Amino acid sequence: MELVREFLNVIYIDWKLVEWRQLVQINDFKWNVGTTPFAHFQIPLFVSIFYLASLFGLQSYMKDRKPFQLQKTTVIHNMLLTTLSLSMFLGASWGAILKYKDQGFWAGLVCEQDPEPMKGPLFFWSYIFYLSKFY
Repeated sequence: MELVREFLNVIYIDWKLVEWRQLVQINDFKWNVGTTPFAHFQIPLFVSIFYLASLFGLQSYMKDRKPFQLQKTTVIHNMLLTTLSLSMFLGASWGAILKYKDQGFWAGLVCEQDPEPMKGPLFFWSYIFYLSKFY
């Protein structure tokens, strides 16, 4: 019973501490484990388990059925991903340019020397890339 209690303490996420406004703070973004949305180690674990359960469940469900016709859905999905990828590329490029202007090539982009490196527009767009992997 104590082992179960310890496990539940490890996987518990206090959603009241999550700072959702960080999803729109591009210039003031700062990655903080525990307060940045989805910055908990439990999230990828739960999403992976859910993905595998869904995958095997849907395979079992569709085994003896006709495939769905999803051409329109596929086109919309691909357009969404293309738009998101372009946005992330442009945003990360702009963040890299700002970091280059502020700290130079080597110190700003190659060998991070900031004592709090996980902040600013470049890392905001890296964070958006991280979130896109859940989709």
